[in-house]
Amino acid sequence: MLAVQGIGGLGHLAAQLARHIDFRIVAIGRGREKEKLAKDFGAHFWIDAAAEDARAVPRRTSGARGNLAAGTSDAAMGPLVSALTARGSFISVSVPQDQIQLNAFPLVSGRRSVYGRLTGAPTDGEDALAFRVLENIRPMSETFLLEKAARAYACMTQDEAPFRLVLVTKNGGS
Repeated sequence: MLAVQGIGGLGHLAAQLARHIDFRIVAIGRGREKEKLAKDFGAHFWIDAAAEDARAVPRRTSGARGNLAAGTSDAAMGPLVSALTARGSFISVSVPQDQIQLNAFPLVSGRRSVYGRLTGAPTDGEDALAFRVLENIRPMSETFLLEKAARAYACMTQDEAPFRLVLVTKNGGS
């Protein structure tokens, strides 16, 4: 089981990739508006972090072997460590504005690990792109004309961008 926290720009791709390598997926987000999309991307379970503690993952599933934190909520990330199975891994691929608060007891009692990664090696990117093409995994994107780059940036920084933003020129090239 893989828990994906944050079904946005990174999370929606992570759920699709994990589905194609046969992970069972629990998606975690605030509210119910992305639940259907998360399930369309391959999630088997949805946890509404606004109504339910992310530590509910083990109660609702068999526990998560990995938690991929793709959202930007520092408050939502810390409790994910408790949702891991023994020897599970918490991996942050995003950077929240504030510090992540972790309780050491779940880390040491379950021999859990915490990792962070922003980007991989160039070959990792090539492999991921090749896999995406092979499995027909597509990002959800919203396009903005290059002249509207400031508006696109504002959407991104104000959490108004649901997934990926792409800048295009007038002739359609990106």
